Amino acid sequence: MSKLLFEPIVDESKLHPSFVTLRDSPPGHPGRSMMEEVFSGFVDPDGHFLQQFQTEGFDARLFELYLFATLSREGYELDRSHESPDFIVQCDGQRVAIEATTVNKAVSGALAAAGKTIEELSGDELREYERHELAIRFGSPLFSKLRKKYWQLPHCEGLPLVIAIEAFHDPHSLAFSDNALTSYLYGLEQAGEWTASGKLKIETTSVDAHTIDGKTIPSNFFGQ
Repeated sequence: MSKLLFEPIVDESKLHPSFVTLRDSPPGHPGRSMMEEVFSGFVDPDGHFLQQFQTEGFDARLFELYLFATLSREGYELDRSHESPDFIVQCDGQRVAIEATTVNKAVSGALAAAGKTIEELSGDELREYERHELAIRFGSPLFSKLRKKYWQLPHCEGLPLVIAIEAFHDPHSLAFSDNALTSYLYGLEQAGEWTASGKLKIETTSVDAHTIDGKTIPSNFFGQ
């Protein structure tokens, strides 16, 4: 008998707050039904998906399920027979390896001590947040995935590697991903101003590093 996403397999006290909200919210019924439908065709190679989805891994596993729904319904052939990376996808004779990761709340270090919530930031502070704090938040999980060297696995040899990432560390983080992520990935930032003649002038400058409270990481992830 197949298990259901929202049927707890752990003690109620261990359930993630977001899982409980989603499970118990009356307006969430259509979303739960769609998720159950997607999960019915979901292959769990390591056997830990359901337990993590209901507890401390809720955000990461929700993102993984979202990617599965998107890829499977866009017509890609999915291979989920390996524990990592998360997906081997194929379309029109092309195969790609995809690994999913998320930006989560920091529990120690500079980000935990000096990190701010988006809601409390002014306009100028928000720009600095995107330039430094958010870039560092993206940098940590991306660098961790890079160290896994998935391209050395036999089933990934010769395949392009895609790292799918999304920010879940703040209730408003989904709206502030693009600028910080692209700046960190390419080591570049852009600023615009209007000229006297009414034309928009875009200036691109290099970014060497991102710093918060004494913690510094090099920029330009793709340059690594």
